[in-house]
Amino acid sequence: MTAIKKPIVLAYDLETSPCLSWVWSTGKQNVGANQLLRPGKIICVSYRFSHWPEGKVKNLRWKKKKRDNRFSIPFTDKEMVIKFAKIAAKADILVGHNSDNFDNKWLNTRLAYYRQPTLRHHMTEDTLKQARRQFRLPSFRLDFLCKYFNIPGKLSTPTGLWQKVVFDGCPDALDTMVSYCDNDVLIQAALYEHLYDYVHHTLNLGTFNGLTEICPQCGSKHRQKRGYRYTNLGKFQAYICLNCHHWYRDGVNLLPGGKYVGR
Repeated sequence: MTAIKKPIVLAYDLETSPCLSWVWSTGKQNVGANQLLRPGKIICVSYRFSHWPEGKVKNLRWKKKKRDNRFSIPFTDKEMVIKFAKIAAKADILVGHNSDNFDNKWLNTRLAYYRQPTLRHHMTEDTLKQARRQFRLPSFRLDFLCKYFNIPGKLSTPTGLWQKVVFDGCPDALDTMVSYCDNDVLIQAALYEHLYDYVHHTLNLGTFNGLTEICPQCGSKHRQKRGYRYTNLGKFQAYICLNCHHWYRDGVNLLPGGKYVGR
């Protein structure tokens, strides 16, 4: 029996510094691009590979540097983002919560700033998108989802943590932020594992292994025929996986000659 190869999954999370802008008052207002004095940077990246022992997580953090001017941040994220990009290149799938809209874009933005290759070739899985597509819940925040599914939630952060890290350069505050980020990775990896059998995935395990008779979700060969699926292109045999109960269809068009009926 051919062993099913599992993809290498990398769960990661990052923390970023805020932008510094020039404003005349507090309250609700529009801040134009001409009012930005300083864009943000990535403070730290925490990550965990799926094959690591339970509870193992690693991290990278920005480095101290000479301040360019009175508005610049005296830290650089260059070495960190380049190193993490090389780590991420070892994975088949990148996993995060709201990562398609936030983490992946932030990382690609900083890599492009340093004229480095971005992560466009990676396959991604966003647990926020997966949960929203499949469930009806009062909230889809990471902390709520974890607590709802009986997974430990996010850590609390002390008031003024970001100010102490960014403006004061406090090492203890940075350690606290990195620990907060580490915990986010552990709980989002646990959430991804818990949701695995209930949500849609971007990777087809059959295609990944070059096999046509396994479940695209879990890789099991134990399946049962359950009628047919019809599309505008044809008729296909439908199956249910007896391992994870995922429904899927064959790729062979059962219509004569593989032709579909035009409208």
